[in-house]
Amino acid sequence: MIAIAKTTPAAQAQQTPSEPQASAPESQDAPVGVSPYPLALESIDMRRSLHREHAETIVARASVLPPQERALLESVYEEGMTVARLAGLRNECPRALRRRLRRLIARVLSPRYAFVMSARAGWTPARRKLATDVVLHGRSLRRSAEALGYTFHTVRKEMQSVDALFEASLSFGRERG
Repeated sequence: MIAIAKTTPAAQAQQTPSEPQASAPESQDAPVGVSPYPLALESIDMRRSLHREHAETIVARASVLPPQERALLESVYEEGMTVARLAGLRNECPRALRRRLRRLIARVLSPRYAFVMSARAGWTPARRKLATDVVLHGRSLRRSAEALGYTFHTVRKEMQSVDALFEASLSFGRERG
């Protein structure tokens, strides 16, 4: 059995040093060119680099989006415009624009989006058009059928094929890795 010793405030006062500890090392102790806060700056820089890589991925994948959606992502991630300012310029509610931006980012960063973006070149023209419209542009099956002149049944069957190819690519990746 382990005994836990309780310390009283008086005992703690005796254990702590009488000199107050400096919260940060003095600059004269650190070598020239070395930050006295190496871990804090590394973590900040890591976040910035991760954010930068994340933004670059979003902008690169936005190349296949419709012009209005691409412009929205580029304004925020390439030009650094805030959503509030962008909403003001567009006369939109900032909350609605943030919600739309979140949905758009979730779609662009999804593995299914990346798969369709990379694999569609080798597909039949009908499958390529439908997958681009449904997965990359985010349209519903019904709206894609109406816009592209296909039956709903054709769109559904083609998208089931795309989903099967996507699932197969995921399981192939798991077997290899």
